[in-house]
Amino acid sequence: MGDKQDSTLCFIGCGNLGTAILSGLLSTPKEGPEGICPFSQFIVSVRTEVSVTRLREEFCQYQDKLRIYQNQNDWAVHDSDVIILATDPADVASVLTAQGVRDNLVGKLLISVAAGWTRQKLETVIYGREIIPEEISGVDYPKQVCVIRTLPNVAAVFHQGLTVIETPHLGMPTSYLALTKAIFDRVGKTIVLPPSLLDAATVVGGSTPAFFAIICEALIDASVAVGVPRGVAHAGIAQAMLGTAHMLQAGMQPAVIKDLGTSPEGCTMSGLMVLEETAVRGHVGRALREAVTVARLMGSDPEYRRGSAERARVERELARLRASLPVRSDIFYNGQAQAAQDSEMQVMPAENKTVFTNFPLASKEQVNKAIDSALLAKREWQEMPFVDRAAVFLKAAELVSGKYRYELIAATMLGQGKNVWQAEIDAAAELADFFRLNCNYAAELLARQPTRGTDGVWTRVEHRPLEGFVYAVSPFNFTALGGALISGPALMGNVVVWKPSPYCIYPSTIIYKILLEAGLPTDVIQMVPGDAEQVTSTVLDHQDFAGINFIGSSHVFRSIYAKIGQGIGSKKYREFPRIVGETSGKNFQLVHSSGDIPSAVNHAIRGAFEYQGQKCSATSRVYVPESRAQEFIARLKAGVEKMTIGSPDKDFEAFMGPVIHKHSFNKIKNIIEQSNKDPGLELITGGKCNDSQGYYIAPTVYRAQSPDHELFNKEIFGPVLVIHVYPDAKWGETLQSVDRNGGGFALTGAVFAKDRKIIRQVEDTLRYSAGNFYINCKTTAALIGQQTFGGARSSGTNDKAGSSDILRRFTSPRTIKEEFSPLGAFTYPSNESGACSQVVA
Repeated sequence: MGDKQDSTLCFIGCGNLGTAILSGLLSTPKEGPEGICPFSQFIVSVRTEVSVTRLREEFCQYQDKLRIYQNQNDWAVHDSDVIILATDPADVASVLTAQGVRDNLVGKLLISVAAGWTRQKLETVIYGREIIPEEISGVDYPKQVCVIRTLPNVAAVFHQGLTVIETPHLGMPTSYLALTKAIFDRVGKTIVLPPSLLDAATVVGGSTPAFFAIICEALIDASVAVGVPRGVAHAGIAQAMLGTAHMLQAGMQPAVIKDLGTSPEGCTMSGLMVLEETAVRGHVGRALREAVTVARLMGSDPEYRRGSAERARVERELARLRASLPVRSDIFYNGQAQAAQDSEMQVMPAENKTVFTNFPLASKEQVNKAIDSALLAKREWQEMPFVDRAAVFLKAAELVSGKYRYELIAATMLGQGKNVWQAEIDAAAELADFFRLNCNYAAELLARQPTRGTDGVWTRVEHRPLEGFVYAVSPFNFTALGGALISGPALMGNVVVWKPSPYCIYPSTIIYKILLEAGLPTDVIQMVPGDAEQVTSTVLDHQDFAGINFIGSSHVFRSIYAKIGQGIGSKKYREFPRIVGETSGKNFQLVHSSGDIPSAVNHAIRGAFEYQGQKCSATSRVYVPESRAQEFIARLKAGVEKMTIGSPDKDFEAFMGPVIHKHSFNKIKNIIEQSNKDPGLELITGGKCNDSQGYYIAPTVYRAQSPDHELFNKEIFGPVLVIHVYPDAKWGETLQSVDRNGGGFALTGAVFAKDRKIIRQVEDTLRYSAGNFYINCKTTAALIGQQTFGGARSSGTNDKAGSSDILRRFTSPRTIKEEFSPLGAFTYPSNESGACSQVVA
């Protein structure tokens, strides 16, 4: 754009904020104290007819300057010199990548007001990579889109806003920054800050109006409570706030303003003392710091788009890891790697002729040595203050999310066949969340103390660890679950013997080393990979076995439960062992005729086929009403057939990868081959398998005539989905079928409906059909810290991972009562009624 006058400014999206900016520009002269704003024409592009009508009515007097388009972003950008991106943050990517928009942006200034979108993310969406300053300097900048990020606040609606502008690239024309300031100076004040301060400035400018509003609301309510009419209170408090703001803007310090309004033994000072006694100052400061923390997280979630910095880092780590194959995994006890008498080789699921790592097989003697070492470390660990134990896992969380993030992700991609998205949410995000939030849940549990008592009596509860050791058995499908299973019991002061899955051994080795680096004493957690039956039998034969934290198959868990029962019956153990287990699921998605079909389809695809259906919560059976079946199945088929399948690193954008190993491949292949011949099933799509290079199975969907077909009960743990189309009139019978089937499991389930009466009916009728029940959401939707997780029936003990409940299982509380007054007599009032006959001579 350069210094060209009489330019055209375009708004992509025009909600409250965009409307305020547009109003400020249209209603003020081009030249003024705010600077020169060289726009003679304005274009707005919005999505809905409602928005078009609203804008035409509001700005009817500016028809000669303003053009309003509906769903014509490409033409709006083409006809403009400067573009303000004011669309909903959720729509930014689709807007910028829409046909014609990207090309028409070249050589123009794009000013973003989208919350959570950094300049780097915007450039990555536009170009597929971040732009470096040299690429927009000198004569080359017309070939690029110049992006400036801004953060206006809500007061801009009244032209009293504060807009934070990010310092542009050094190579960007200085006139662009001056122009951006001139635009936003018309709706308030502007400040220019470097990118490192933008998150904090987001809160200082954007969140504080809400903080002030809460304070004002409290003052107004209190005024009403002492007899002031609400209207008078509202006006008075608002004027007082406005007057205070003017004093602050005049340069007066807050402490001076406070002192001006106080006098010895006065009412203002009395009120201020109450505020200080209740730590209002500290709470307000904490609120601002918490808001800044969340602001920093909003734009930091990695997306791994082509050209992004996080993708480059994980690609480098993948290359480094490949060059090191096969990597080494070890047995660990006494804080050191131990030699294994034997090992099994683990191949990469995507390349079944390439060895990824070894799986060392601990001997019975080594398992017993590990148990003995753990028990020797037990007293010192359990007596360590909780804050010191927690510090270890909080440090580990930082190492997971920082130093070792991409190593963990790369190991999970190659070793377990996850694509980068699934590896990120597992090996980095969820693992760090478990380490951090288990500390919170443990603190919450320890803080539970009796709140009611008698004068002269003090009762307290000590949450002791179990007397013996805890056995942790982790699965292949989530790297994070190994960290979750060991961190919970250990935080509560227990020592742990850990047997990771053979198919997650290398990421588990990394986790163990991370914990040692974080300061975990060497013998608190022992890592003893080996033959599952031998390791488990050795553990269960030990007198000091005190509990198990298990995730795996229902069949294996039942067998372990039975062996523990035998040990209890024979009085083998010092205490009754705590048994915690989360196993399998045959998870349902129930669609009602009132449901949003496109959304239900997308959720079904994600729920059934993310990580090749190898999640315990994966969607495996779907019930669709006859009236919506044609639309649902057509959309599902089209979506599934668009999915890409490939190697996690060589086909980086692939949605699906291989299944975990040959045994799983053969099991699923046999089920598919039998199902393809089954007259009771119709193959909708898929039904093919190929293990010539890796263990690849096409996403497969069947339609079953009967809701009682064996596919509605058989655990598959792979990318196979079965659908039943039910008559709309048999809705009640279908609910009974959902509950009756499912192989006896009750882990997760979902309903898609808009009718609240229907949702209530399903929630009540299927009360015991799922431990995690989702409404208009896929069955794999639990987030640590938001939804606790666990199922009942054959799906486990339902102790709810991601809460303090599961940590409570690994404690043995001791109630302590202390009396401070001596007892003067042993009799009670009822014993003092008079003489009694002597019954003993």
